[in-house]
Amino acid sequence: MSTVAVIPVKRLGRALRRLSRILQPDDRRELQIAMLEDVLAACRAAERLDGIVVVTEDPDAAMLAQDSGAAAVPDHDPPEGMNAAVEIGLQTVDEHGADAALILVSDLALASGPAIDAVIDAAPGGRGAVLVPSRDGTGTNALLLEPPRALVPQLGANSRAKHLAHAAQLEVRLVELEVSELALDVDTAQDLADLARSPSKGRAAELTRERGLVSQTRDSGTPRVAESQVSGERTQPGPDDQDRPVGRS
Repeated sequence: MSTVAVIPVKRLGRALRRLSRILQPDDRRELQIAMLEDVLAACRAAERLDGIVVVTEDPDAAMLAQDSGAAAVPDHDPPEGMNAAVEIGLQTVDEHGADAALILVSDLALASGPAIDAVIDAAPGGRGAVLVPSRDGTGTNALLLEPPRALVPQLGANSRAKHLAHAAQLEVRLVELEVSELALDVDTAQDLADLARSPSKGRAAELTRERGLVSQTRDSGTPRVAESQVSGERTQPGPDDQDRPVGRS
C-alpha cells in the first residue's frame, strides 16, 4: 500500500495562540518551526511512508518542507482553515495515485517513524480508516484514509466524534489506535511542560529545555511525562469493501 502524508501548516507565528500568555511571539514561532521539523523528521524515518505533502501559504514553512524532502503545496491565500488545506493536500495525493493518505497535524512534537509505521500497519484493509485520538480523547491527531477519499476530514473541535459518526454513516471500517507518541499535540502550558519533561531528544523538546520554557508553566500543575508506546486499538466494523511517490528523499 503506497501512503503519502498530508500535513497542513499554519503561517508561522500564527499558531499556538493558547500559549500567548506564557510565550512571546518569537518563542511561539520558533517552537512551531521546531515541531514541524520533528514531524517531518518522523515522516522521513517511517519505513511505510512513501511521500510527504505539506500544505502552507508560509514561504519559510514551504522552504523547510522542501529542504526536508517534502512537496510543498500552496494553501489558500488567505487560508480557509485546516480542512480546506487538507483538501488541497488530498488533491495532490490523488494526482500521484497513492493508495492511502495519512493526515497529520503539525505540532506532534513526540512523533517518530515507528509510531507512524504503526498507524499505517493498523489499516483494516479495503475501504477503511485509522484514527489516532489526541490524549484528551476529543481530537484527531492522525487520520489514515484508504483510499484517500474514504472519509471527509473534519479536523478541529470534537473531531474524533465527528469522524466516528461520519465513518458509521458511510459504513467505512474505522480503527481507533492509541499511540502516545502521536497523542501529544502542544496547545496548552501543561502540554509544553510535558514535552519539556519528556525523554525526547527532538528539536521541540530540546528547545523547551534550552530556553527554560518549562519554568514558565509551573503554575499549570505537575507535568505528566508522555510515554513512548503504542497502547492499543479499537475497531468500528464496516464492510470490506503510480506514479512516483511525492516528496520523499
